[in-house]
Amino acid sequence: MRFYRVQSEWPASEDELAAKLTNVSFEPVGSFSEQSQGFEPPADETPGLCRQIGAATLLRLRRQSRVLPAAAVNEVLDERVTSFSQRTGRDPSRKEKRDLKDEVYAELLPRTVTKSDRIDAMYLRDEQILGIGSASANVSEDFLSCLREALG
Repeated sequence: MRFYRVQSEWPASEDELAAKLTNVSFEPVGSFSEQSQGFEPPADETPGLCRQIGAATLLRLRRQSRVLPAAAVNEVLDERVTSFSQRTGRDPSRKEKRDLKDEVYAELLPRTVTKSDRIDAMYLRDEQILGIGSASANVSEDFLSCLREALG
């Protein structure tokens, strides 16, 4: 867990915080998007995007990304490069190869599987401490960025 001291104003009630979090609520990743992230209810049976229990507020950020292995892209790219060479009688230039790779990536992306990560957090109102359930600084910074965006 990583802990942060919150210096700015925190919403006074659970409803006020939930209303602000709806601006950055989770939307599933689209067919042509690589990733999506946003807040979701901290527990399955919780209706709102946060849950206040005593002086603690529970939050959850969900990050969803499409998984497209480089090996899969490279395999299809090799086929495209071979086909290009046979059609034109020459190897593709660096730019043409990059364009072929972009084309393969755009073609394969909608057919990939998605992977979701959930990052839980807890804000302790009396201590003004935010605990984020990740040891990774990058993951915690992503959480903080979404929270800043929601709270303004």
